[in-house]
Amino acid sequence: MAEEFMARVFLPNPGGAYDPAPLNEFDIYEGALTPAVGDVIRYGATGDTYLVVSRFYDAEANRAAIYVERWLGEWCSDL
Repeated sequence: MAEEFMARVFLPNPGGAYDPAPLNEFDIYEGALTPAVGDVIRYGATGDTYLVVSRFYDAEANRAAIYVERWLGEWCSDL
């Protein structure tokens, strides 16, 4: 698998499909690390918080899809 790839984050919608999540910073991120299933992620201290529920890799195209749900729990620095 390539060390750097494009990641895109998706959020389920009421129609049963998935829409891009408002985490555009992850969409343009190229790095060797993506959030794992079970990780809680957000961008910026005022951003919405999400739980990673699954992720899929396309090694040939060097890209990953990360599926998230809204996280209603607390952020670790808020505890």
